[in-house]
Amino acid sequence: MPYSMDALVGNSWQFADAIFGLKGGQNTLLSTIKARKHGFAECIDTEDMFRNQFADLQSARILPS
Repeated sequence: MPYSMDALVGNSWQFADAIFGLKGGQNTLLSTIKARKHGFAECIDTEDMFRNQFADLQSARILPS
């Protein structure tokens, strides 16, 4: 069953468009302290997360296995 692009990505393309369209200039400093103070203390390795996401997309038959 084919999926529409909107069903797959929703509004996330707007975020990607904004991020990839940024020009050089000010450096951005990101901190996880606020998130950790509010209970978001768990983390997962990036490669493990990508493997999990690809496996989920394959199970949903969005990506070939």
